[in-house]
Amino acid sequence: EYAKIEEQEEEIEEKVQEADVVLVGISTPPSEDEIRAASLANALKRPYGFFSDTYGSWKRMDVSAFRTGANFLFVVDADEAAKAASSYTKARIVIGNPEWEEFFYPRFTKKEVREKFKIGDDENLIVCAGGMNALSNIILFGSVIQILHTGTFLKPKVFLCPHPKDEDVHRYRKLAHASMIPAVLITNMPTSTSDLLPGADLVITPGSTIGIEACHLRVPVIEFYTYLGSNALVGYDGSRFSLNWKPARQGAIACSIGNTNELKHLISQVLR
Repeated sequence: EYAKIEEQEEEIEEKVQEADVVLVGISTPPSEDEIRAASLANALKRPYGFFSDTYGSWKRMDVSAFRTGANFLFVVDADEAAKAASSYTKARIVIGNPEWEEFFYPRFTKKEVREKFKIGDDENLIVCAGGMNALSNIILFGSVIQILHTGTFLKPKVFLCPHPKDEDVHRYRKLAHASMIPAVLITNMPTSTSDLLPGADLVITPGSTIGIEACHLRVPVIEFYTYLGSNALVGYDGSRFSLNWKPARQGAIACSIGNTNELKHLISQVLR
């Protein structure tokens, strides 16, 4: 394991030394490789910058030491650019996320998705996409199954979709098998969570890019955070986690923390 890490470090150092320009991602959770690349580029006087692929990630505390030295910054919209300008004083700030633009062009149509998974016109396809906290995911998936089972919703079929970085998706298999309603575990092969979205009637997720992608397709989204999950989250700037983020303020996404009664109400508003 240590040998692998050392190899990765040497590879990053070699690539930065050879590069004319260094573009650094801003992952969640933070990536040591990204910080290492930014640090090396800064030390070697290589032009470098950051790709802030979602709202507020440019604020992340572990890149704060490199903000004033960055030559460029990619952000998702003009509001983000205006806010970032005072921190990235030297950077040319560019607006837009090409990956988000691709969300408008899904691989499959609604009809193709629903036919593939045998979802009738009188049935509801609910995508429940997890985050990277396994225990919080189990609570989320279980809560959604319980609500859909005890409610008066029209023929729900739930797809449990662990995060692609979740290393042990099989922990959710028993939950899918024990479900009181039809439940399918999606393990990203051969079908990804993104492939399901065009056919979905509702997406429930704890603040993931999948929610943003679903918004592009005009699929209703509920961002639901368990108390456990929200307690583990900290804002990019080190502040306490809150639901005051742009998609929620715009009304594109409905948000709730911990209150399963509120979650049930929100689901009923969509599936009534």
